[in-house]
Amino acid sequence: MHHHPHVHVRKKDFFKISSKLMEDLSEVIKKHLPKIRDQKEGETTPEYLNHINVEVDKAHEDLIQLSPFYKISKILKTSKPLSLKDIKEIFNEVKKHQSA
Repeated sequence: MHHHPHVHVRKKDFFKISSKLMEDLSEVIKKHLPKIRDQKEGETTPEYLNHINVEVDKAHEDLIQLSPFYKISKILKTSKPLSLKDIKEIFNEVKKHQSA
């Protein structure tokens, strides 16, 4: 962590900013999530629950792709064993986020 002598942020203020940011982010996310429809006439509870599960999984997959660590996570989950190219890409992603 870099220390800037001219910037003084008390921990309490940081958490206030952080919780405000989370509230704002949560609102933005809510606006872009799909609306889950009501249970259809004649649709069984297991069918409806399956529909909800599919919608939620799809929305979470879309959201997770916004994460700056998505690329790293995807490489780690899908590449077994990791190739030299995979390792290099992970390290490059880490460096990119350290310098951001």
